[in-house]
Amino acid sequence: MVKIEKLTAAQEALFPQYRDEGLKVGYDTTTEYDLTQVKELINEVRALSTNKLPSVKEWIQLDSPYAACKIAGVTPYNALYGQQDIHWLQFYKYFRDVCGLKAETESTVALRELCNHIGWWWFCDDKVIITKKPMHIGTATRKVSWGDAPIVHDTEGMAIKYLDGTGCYKLDDILIPKEYHWLFTDKSKRTAENILKINNVDIRNAALKLLGPDGLISAVPHDILEEKTIEVAHTPKGKLDIRYTSIAELTGLEFNKVKSHYRLIGLHLNGVYRIYLNGVCPSKGENFTEAVHPDCKSVDNALSWRETGIIGNSYTPPAIRT
Repeated sequence: MVKIEKLTAAQEALFPQYRDEGLKVGYDTTTEYDLTQVKELINEVRALSTNKLPSVKEWIQLDSPYAACKIAGVTPYNALYGQQDIHWLQFYKYFRDVCGLKAETESTVALRELCNHIGWWWFCDDKVIITKKPMHIGTATRKVSWGDAPIVHDTEGMAIKYLDGTGCYKLDDILIPKEYHWLFTDKSKRTAENILKINNVDIRNAALKLLGPDGLISAVPHDILEEKTIEVAHTPKGKLDIRYTSIAELTGLEFNKVKSHYRLIGLHLNGVYRIYLNGVCPSKGENFTEAVHPDCKSVDNALSWRETGIIGNSYTPPAIRT
């Protein structure tokens, strides 16, 4: 077996090409496929099994994974995910194409090609179940170290929807459970009062953005008590999230200087005056609004309390965030 110790600069320069190719496959919504070609590829995959499998007697074609899971013995956990397996199969395709690891990656070729054609699929003894790709995948972008990364997101309806009408709701790549589907099915309930009752903080923050560009702040009367910009180091490629610029320089890790703008805000909610901190997460680049201790009078107070539970008069970013 060939062991690769290091990639050349020319090989590393191809990373974006393979990343973008994989993303294109992962977000494709072409629902039709060539059954003859798909059968050939699936038979190639079945031939890799260590068990001797009988010939396929039944090819079942369905519109969605939900429809497939109505069949006895079929679950999301014993599926092969077709298009949605691209995140790991593209990794092997890169080393096959760029580094010449043909023998080492031969068993992934048919699986990788199936990503281009179908959604989830199952094989068991003499039966194969195939489902189509979604007809719709809603997307937005999130700032990451290499640029704008697509995420699954739709504010108006199902973020992933299949031809039979099944699918799921997502905001900011967060799966929205059934108990909160009213955010999409009954938009009259999209109020600050209702959204603040959501217990899950990630879902609540994502839902607050539905109220306007500033989330909760857009929907209720408020006072801007203080605004402040703080610069910290950020090591996007490091194993440690280092915030002190001087420490980041000592480690030799690649880092950026990131400026985050924060606002301490007083919100008038149902006759109660509440203090919130609004800002942008230096790591993810995402806007957040979180309740802080009512005694916080400044941005430094709020950040200190958020990090340590103590209302300090000055805020020093943590040297290393783990």
